[in-house]
Amino acid sequence: EGEEGAREIGTVFERDGFDLRLSGIHQPIGNWSGAIGVDFKDGYFKAIGEEAFIPSNDKINYALFAVQRLETLWGAMEFGGRLENQSLDPDDPGLRKNDEATFNLSAGILRLLKNDETLATNISYNQRAPNAAELFAFGPHIGTSSFEIGNPDLGKEQSLSADVSWKKSVGYLTGEFTLFYSDFQDYVFLEHLDHETNETFETLYPDSNDQGLEILKAEVTDAEFYGFEMDFRFHIIDTTSQRFHLDVTIDQTRATNKSEN
Repeated sequence: EGEEGAREIGTVFERDGFDLRLSGIHQPIGNWSGAIGVDFKDGYFKAIGEEAFIPSNDKINYALFAVQRLETLWGAMEFGGRLENQSLDPDDPGLRKNDEATFNLSAGILRLLKNDETLATNISYNQRAPNAAELFAFGPHIGTSSFEIGNPDLGKEQSLSADVSWKKSVGYLTGEFTLFYSDFQDYVFLEHLDHETNETFETLYPDSNDQGLEILKAEVTDAEFYGFEMDFRFHIIDTTSQRFHLDVTIDQTRATNKSEN
């Protein structure tokens, strides 16, 4: 019964690698303070089994980053930047290597208000390189009841984001409220494809419809995201011997496909 009752492993995912990060804080220059650093990651991903829809691949990332902060009488200003290169090299010789260089910039203003309240405003420009699943996937993903297809022609995803937040740290009520907005170019998403109109796919994987798998393919579109986040705590009883708090957390995000408008 031992062999008959043994549970068979359908798919094995393996990931090996290391991450090296070096950073240092420089001496203050007037009212300026900050840090610079480098980050290096090297990892190998391997999948074996029925659900190995992502091919084995080697991923290398290296980056240079810096953060600077200017203290003022009314608050502070912060600036940050990051340059990064990502290399994805699949084992399958039929798939081409993907190499993308990206950069990210951010700036923020922190304004001190009365009664331990702060108002923060941030703006950032971000680029993201596609991951291995978005580029190379081809196969059944049973966990999501889908057949995922990557897109090797994907480029960098770009976004411009802004947020404003109010924070209170002392008193009967503490917490934070944030409004945010992001505008994306070439936002990567999984598009639903119709079995009946995709004859090429049906020829390559004829059993997908019988198994009830949806066809999902990585595509790009222009999109926008906006919404709010609220996280407050009411300190009903807050003494050294007794504490009774009421936490309220609410968030909402709306996403719009601008290409379909």
